[in-house]
Amino acid sequence: MTLILSQEIKMHKHIIVGLGWLGTPLAAHFLSAGDSVAGTTRNSGKATTLALKGIQTVLFELYDNDVKTLPSDIFQNANVIINIPPGRKSFKPPLFIARMKSLFDYALLHQAKHICFISTTSVFGGLEGRISNDSVLQPNTASGAAHVELELYLKELADTGDFSCSVLRLAGLVGKDRHPIATLSKKSNVMLGRKPG
Repeated sequence: MTLILSQEIKMHKHIIVGLGWLGTPLAAHFLSAGDSVAGTTRNSGKATTLALKGIQTVLFELYDNDVKTLPSDIFQNANVIINIPPGRKSFKPPLFIARMKSLFDYALLHQAKHICFISTTSVFGGLEGRISNDSVLQPNTASGAAHVELELYLKELADTGDFSCSVLRLAGLVGKDRHPIATLSKKSNVMLGRKPG
């Protein structure tokens, strides 16, 4: 009797550093496609829940943990998505930049094949009108400036290394359970509140 396999199953490895509001559904998407997924979270309860769903989960806090505490083998031949926002109240620009650069370096040292850095449209500052990848980067916040520095650092690494990278600049993450009106309705004297989109 001969067994014929109609299709070879290929597992693609994805590492999501930051299994939060965006990273968790992305991990679920990869799992549903039959891919293997690992990631990080700051919450031990969430780590247990995600592990039960098949996501290898590591506890990691960018400001508190050295990147070397991450298991190096999870990066090998992986597509790494780095999705760690700087934090509104706890943002420490020099530390955030240094730790993120160390994270890029660590992933590459352990043979990541691609890094996708989740950045922000705040790198464009107050630019108005049509904005593209060729638009001038002119951040007007500390967070925007930090993201510009990290984008340029990652691009420089990719130009000299044996891996590829991408930068995804997001603006205003909105979903059915996360709408700006929930926050805005609790405020008064909203600046430019009558200005259309």
